[in-house]
Amino acid sequence: MSTETHTQPVPASRPHTSAVRAAGTAAAVGAAVTVWLLARFGAGMTLRQPAFSATGRPAHLAIVLVVAAATVASLAGWGVGSLIGRTTRRPRATWVIIATAATVVSLSMPFSGHGITVTERVALACMHLAVAAVLIPALAATLPAQRRSARTDAARLPAGDTTQPAVRSPR
Repeated sequence: MSTETHTQPVPASRPHTSAVRAAGTAAAVGAAVTVWLLARFGAGMTLRQPAFSATGRPAHLAIVLVVAAATVASLAGWGVGSLIGRTTRRPRATWVIIATAATVVSLSMPFSGHGITVTERVALACMHLAVAAVLIPALAATLPAQRRSARTDAARLPAGDTTQPAVRSPR
C-alpha cells in the first residue's frame, strides 16, 4: 500500500476582485476630495456649482457633495464594469472605452451653466478627471482582457470527456 500525495500547484495569490474595486472606489473619492482641498485651502477658492436655469444662481460646493458625487459615480462605474465583465468578449478594452466616454460627457457639467469663474470650472474639471484617473485603471485591473466563450471551453475539454459546458440556446 503506497501513500502518494498528489498536489496541484497553487496559483499566485491575487487580491479579491471586490476588494480591489472597493479600494479603487475609495481612492477615487479620495482623489476628488484632495482636489477640493487643494482648491479650497491651497488656492483659497470658494468652489461653486454652475447655475443652469436662467434665474438660477451658483450654489456652494461643500465637501459632502464632492464625497457623495464621487461615491455615486464610482459605484455606478463598479456596476457598469461588472456588467461589462459578464457580457462582452473584451471586457477590459470595453470598460476603458465606455469609462473614457463617460468622463468626457461628465466634463460637460463644469464647462456649461453660468455664474462661476474659469478657475472654478478648471477645479471642477480636475475633480472629474481625478476620479477617472483613479477609477478607470483600478476597475480595468479587475477585468479580464478577453473572456472565453462556451465554444472555446468545449474545445478545451480532454478527449473522451462528455461533460459539456452550459450553453444558452437563443430564443
